[in-house]
Amino acid sequence: MPMKIAKPHTTYCSAHLLLAAVAMSSCMSAVAQEHAAGGVPESKAEEKTAIITAAKQLKKVVITATRTPKLLEDSPVPVEVVTGEALRNVSQTTLARALDFLPGVVVKRSTKDGYNVYMQGFDGDRVLVLVDGRRLIAPTGAAVDLDQISVANVERIEIVRGAGSVLYGSSAMGGVINIITKQDVGNQLSLTSEASSYVGNEIDGNEIGYQQRLEGSGKWDQWRSKISLQHIDDAGFDYQPETVSQTAADVKKTFAKLSIGRDFESFSGDYRAQVFDEEKYRDSFKLPGQSTVIYYQSDVEQVQHDFELRDLPVAEEDRNSAGSWKLNTRYTTHKETSGDSNGLRDTDITLAELDSQKVWMNEGYEMVGGVSARYDQFDQVKGDVVEIDDKSSTGYEGFLQYSKITNDSEWITGARAQHDSDFGWHSALRLSGMKKISAGENSQWRLRGGVGQSYRVPSLKERFYVFDHSNLGYMVLGNSELEPEKALSGNVNLGNYLALHNDDGSLDSEFNLHYSDAKNLIETVRDDAASAAQGLDIFRYSNFSKTEIYGADLSSKYQYKDWSTQFNYSYLYAEDKLTGERLPNRPRHQIKANFGYHFPQYDLDSLLYVVYEADEFSGTPGQPVAQDNYVTLNFTLSQNLNNHFSWRLGVENMLDEHRDPRAASAGEFDQRPVSSRRVFAGFTYNFF
Repeated sequence: MPMKIAKPHTTYCSAHLLLAAVAMSSCMSAVAQEHAAGGVPESKAEEKTAIITAAKQLKKVVITATRTPKLLEDSPVPVEVVTGEALRNVSQTTLARALDFLPGVVVKRSTKDGYNVYMQGFDGDRVLVLVDGRRLIAPTGAAVDLDQISVANVERIEIVRGAGSVLYGSSAMGGVINIITKQDVGNQLSLTSEASSYVGNEIDGNEIGYQQRLEGSGKWDQWRSKISLQHIDDAGFDYQPETVSQTAADVKKTFAKLSIGRDFESFSGDYRAQVFDEEKYRDSFKLPGQSTVIYYQSDVEQVQHDFELRDLPVAEEDRNSAGSWKLNTRYTTHKETSGDSNGLRDTDITLAELDSQKVWMNEGYEMVGGVSARYDQFDQVKGDVVEIDDKSSTGYEGFLQYSKITNDSEWITGARAQHDSDFGWHSALRLSGMKKISAGENSQWRLRGGVGQSYRVPSLKERFYVFDHSNLGYMVLGNSELEPEKALSGNVNLGNYLALHNDDGSLDSEFNLHYSDAKNLIETVRDDAASAAQGLDIFRYSNFSKTEIYGADLSSKYQYKDWSTQFNYSYLYAEDKLTGERLPNRPRHQIKANFGYHFPQYDLDSLLYVVYEADEFSGTPGQPVAQDNYVTLNFTLSQNLNNHFSWRLGVENMLDEHRDPRAASAGEFDQRPVSSRRVFAGFTYNFF
């Protein structure tokens, strides 16, 4: 293994981790005092039951579709809700593995060993990922890497598919994924540890990966605090150990999160700090006639500060509900060194945001509105060459949404206006509604539908990016002439909830149709003239004049006592109308199914889930196809031995279904993912 380049930001990150450790000590002291005062319930069983009951009630309330709390069944826009506990049954590490479990969501591994999401035919650049309603910064201004988001401290995830620009602005063309973190959970301290191995594809000398996580929370008088420290060491894998190149990188990630808050008489204040640190290395090739190994490197450090003020209801029992106003500020810095070891580039991104919201409610109607301002800044240097010199943009936005509410329906209409420093004014309109149709005492139909506009302003990366890999025969260049993307989308959703077996079971089914007419979608396209002139492949970001996307989703969930199962089928077609070619990375058929059983006498949970995808376009017309479908099987088993100790084990990709490197060498397309069989085992210990 060649010598790695030391990171320039280690001291800065260590200081933040030290701050987090000090806060953990304070948190533990507060918990100890609470115990001394008799503030912890005498019965752990009663405490656990209360937490489970609260979680069940919470998951029935959603907020992403309208930015105000709604019962799930009353939401005028379809929302998929996945609890944090369900996610952690699938993955204890990052969101990338967890989202692959979700129906209708396509997760793709990128060339940088990250993971991007696709929904309803729109890729990760056009699917907005939020944490507690606030957008995440993305490396080099592109799609958010799902592998840089921890599942620790997640209460639930809400997924809204389709146009979301009215409520969330640019980049919400394909939908919104809102990661909602746990709120006050009292005094807790827990330790999680896990070991894993890519069985059959291990890298010699680096066979075992691991993760550790320490989480705690405490309350003292009106103050509250939370801390989470997590380190993940992913060993990577290799299909061809006899070659120099390595299939998947060796990745080390560290997450540190701290929050401190206080309730006052009529408002609440919270400060949150997050530090993310990632080191990624993957051997690539040897230069002809030399013994030096060239490797891909990516070192990332991201620091984020959030401060929120919100009002509190007068009644103490309503303190966990949404208030009528809130004000958020955020400042994020993202520093990244990436590229091949013989040509590294440094990228600096800065994001500053100010966001406010106000809710007006009365009998029969609801209004929500807000204004926001943002600032983005982007620098990029390769060696002594300044590729992007202090490029920046600013934006100002405002939105207003009105809801008409009756006993069995809700209708919403909304509008957003945005002014961008480089692209001027943009706007979006939306109209949606829901109607309940009773079909008997134990059955109820829900008819939802809507039509909405969405837009996306080109990122600084797409306009100014320079990715020079001339030594490998290609370059990717930005395009300052790009135009904003626009889309008009519509959907119709029919759902039915049926109570079965004297309310011991239920069947929840949905059928959804969606259609989008998009213009000026931005993709990388080969510049034939420039390629011929320079003797290498030149790719530029370019607008597609017109894209048509349509599809259907069928989903069914069945639960009976300790049994649960879910089945989802998605059909998708996305076409560039100018060339008549389908868009790549979008499988026409997808099936996701899972089967779970809870053994009550042992408090043991088992879960088997299946992912099937087929008929995907490679992006190159006429390219031979080696494999155009695949199936992966995944299994997890977890048990709570007592109030303190739980364990889990599992196998991801049990059949070791993965891309054949020989197909790429032969110029053939293989739809299967860059993946590997992964066996893992771990435990969690709750100190109190």
